[in-house]
Amino acid sequence: MANNLKVEELLTFQARLLTAMNAGRGLQGLVDELAGYLKRPVLIINTLHRVLAAAGFPPHLPLASTLNLLPVEGKSNFFRISGPEDEWEAYGLAIPGQENQIQGYLLVMDGEEKEEYRALGQVVTAFASMELARLMSLKEMERRHRDNFIFDLLYNNIDNEETIVASGELWGWNLKRPTVVVVFALEGYDHSPADQELMKSLFTVGEEAFDLNGVPSILTVKREELVGIICLEEHQRKPGRRVIKKIIDDFLSLAAPILGQRSVRLGVGRRYDSPTEIFRSYQEAKVALELGKLMRPQQETPFFADLGMARLLFSHDWQELQEFYFEIFRELSDPELMETLEAYINHGCDLKATAKALFLHPNSLRYRLKKIEEVLERDLEDLETKVDLVVAFKIKKLLGLQ
Repeated sequence: MANNLKVEELLTFQARLLTAMNAGRGLQGLVDELAGYLKRPVLIINTLHRVLAAAGFPPHLPLASTLNLLPVEGKSNFFRISGPEDEWEAYGLAIPGQENQIQGYLLVMDGEEKEEYRALGQVVTAFASMELARLMSLKEMERRHRDNFIFDLLYNNIDNEETIVASGELWGWNLKRPTVVVVFALEGYDHSPADQELMKSLFTVGEEAFDLNGVPSILTVKREELVGIICLEEHQRKPGRRVIKKIIDDFLSLAAPILGQRSVRLGVGRRYDSPTEIFRSYQEAKVALELGKLMRPQQETPFFADLGMARLLFSHDWQELQEFYFEIFRELSDPELMETLEAYINHGCDLKATAKALFLHPNSLRYRLKKIEEVLERDLEDLETKVDLVVAFKIKKLLGLQ
């Protein structure tokens, strides 16, 4: 093939692409035509590097597989690509979207830096841009209808299980299965157009994370929240939790490049066997999200079921909780003694473990504990005292008290 592509050849190729699009062949038609013309494998991937269309590849490169994509140093428009079994170098062009955004990439395997590749690629990316915009518009219309149904599930607006199951089947969801709700919240959300676009991107990431785990992507965006309903296999509680954690891990990994310096918090509700209880799991997920930030800042996945006493305290009057806390510790003004007591309680009243954590000799710790008993006028071996202290320190974390 000559390096310089004739105008007639380019127009003929463009006509073939137009015919393919009019025939409804979409992105697959575009890569089929380009691969046939160049006699090389061709891919279209999205911004998450997921294969949307492929031609000229052996059967083991499935659609929807995710590739690793890295730019080749010193060679503009070239990428190193690794798939499930193979690795290639590819010539690539970005598929443009609105406002200079990128919708994906067109990749020619083992391509060369030739004028014909650039010219043909630009024609294909122009058609691909229009097709991706069309698909996005259709998806957005579908999403609005789907969001209404998900909203009704989250706010208990449908109390008939048969109606919920039948409506779910219209979207391909089996809501007869047990469900769990997970909530991701973008920290510092400010209603700006940029943050609204970021939430749309996180929605796409959520779809990807659900799809990677073979779970229907039942997702909706509510301001700073991305809410997901996870359908689990029946009668598999522990494996179900592993699936939830895997979805969350995949989401956080895929979202990291998009978030940059931003972060998300999350919470997971309890599992329910009836779809009429989805709203409960949603409310629990939001509580777990808030409590996870307060009680377990280092825990990546706060499950409502794991929060124990904290979730009971969370629903109690906070003024009363604060009064209880100060009633317990009013006389204990020494910061060193307070730190010692908190460590003692956090280590299950284990003298040896507490001494090790505080770098104290056990006798020194015994002296401090004796001093604490004198100040509080309470026996630290008494079960009721231990319960009161556990509750008081939970309140301290919950309310951020000093």
